[in-house]
Amino acid sequence: MTLRITSATTKVGLVLAVVIVGFGLGLSVALVFGETATLVVTLALSVGTSLFCARVFRGPDEPVGSARPAWQLTGGPASSVVLAVFFGLSGLSLLIPAAVHVETATSMVAGVVYAGLGLAYLFSGWKQRSRQPSVERHVVADDG
Repeated sequence: MTLRITSATTKVGLVLAVVIVGFGLGLSVALVFGETATLVVTLALSVGTSLFCARVFRGPDEPVGSARPAWQLTGGPASSVVLAVFFGLSGLSLLIPAAVHVETATSMVAGVVYAGLGLAYLFSGWKQRSRQPSVERHVVADDG
């Protein structure tokens, strides 16, 4: 049986648990190994969580039995746009300071990865929107 999560409460709870665990893990790694290791660990956790959620979470009207196409990362275009903005801004927050002054190569790589994730979510939303059946309004002439 394939794992599928459809409940909004479960989705929020899982993401919140990852954030809390990620904060503790990030703090621990920062204290022991330093900034670069922390960035690598949090980047891996973010990308891993995104991939896990893209494969396991299902939207309200989405079938749970079959796998999504590889390009489809969310249940609908709106959530794709929200995540595209989130990851895009995360990437920019790492890349813009790098353009102003010298940053670590790790933060630049992380910025590119986050920006790439943002683009992937944007593409997913665009493709989902283009695949939705368009609602055409038919004008009915009144002969009376």
